[in-house]
Amino acid sequence: MREYGSGDLTPQMAVLGLMSQGRSTVAALHDRLDREFPHANYAPNAAHTSLPRLAAKGLVRVVQEGEEPSQDIYEITELGLRDFEEWLYEVAIVPSPLRDPLHGKLMFSGPSRERIGRLIKIVELFEKATWDRFGSEQGKINTLNIRGVTNPRSELQRIALKYTASKWGGDAKRLTALRKELEEFQANLPEQTVD
Repeated sequence: MREYGSGDLTPQMAVLGLMSQGRSTVAALHDRLDREFPHANYAPNAAHTSLPRLAAKGLVRVVQEGEEPSQDIYEITELGLRDFEEWLYEVAIVPSPLRDPLHGKLMFSGPSRERIGRLIKIVELFEKATWDRFGSEQGKINTLNIRGVTNPRSELQRIALKYTASKWGGDAKRLTALRKELEEFQANLPEQTVD
């Protein structure tokens, strides 16, 4: 039975999922984690810390020791596979918890022109970065479409990319709407506003 139930793709669960696809060293897993989940913002040492923790729980095991720990070869255990399958098909908490940093900034920012102006600049940065990520995902989809989908795994990859692009696009639209609403709010504030 898993100890966590939020349905979140934690670094350990991402590592376990990658391990379900075959044996790996810590070093190779680190590269795959970065390649497969580039926007997850996992800590740089996520693979290095997750594998030993998963091994301590009996979810993966070392099958061949390398000259140094990063070269040890791990494989998923039956228990690990069951744990991963349970996570894969469980129903997560819906909707997911709201822990968005912008939500917190909106809640704690005072209604002065200066503070709203600073908040608008933050929203603009988020907005630009989100539109950039949307464009990047669209580019990956276009590349797959040009090459053509040749097998079920490629088709599933294309569907996953479309989902990710849709998420970034929806977030970008919300950020654009938020920025415009804040700009309108700021324009209607009196010159001197008491917080």
